[in-house]
Amino acid sequence: MKNNAIYKYKTYCELVIVTDGISPEEITRETQIKPYRQFIKGEIFRAKTSGSEGKRANNLWAIKSDTIISEVEDISAHIQYFRNIFKNKVGVFQKLKTDEKNKLNFWIWIEVDEVG
Repeated sequence: MKNNAIYKYKTYCELVIVTDGISPEEITRETQIKPYRQFIKGEIFRAKTSGSEGKRANNLWAIKSDTIISEVEDISAHIQYFRNIFKNKVGVFQKLKTDEKNKLNFWIWIEVDEVG
């Protein structure tokens, strides 16, 4: 029996800066980029699933490429999105990266669902 399943790929990329040294507002000011998400150390949050409360341990600032759903597993549009951002801001991100109080993470998300 032939498998006629069609797979859909949901992809995006995210750059996350976790820090104790600089506020999300300062990162926004230095990069001239509005974050996709951010929070400040000490903020109270409520977990979505359990409802329990906690306090943020660090500052966080993140930018994200648009989510793409496709039949092709391809992240080139996401990489190009970030290349365009970094093109004129290399010095700013290098400065952020070399500060030992900052942790920069680049996430590539690929989710696969079988359709049909």
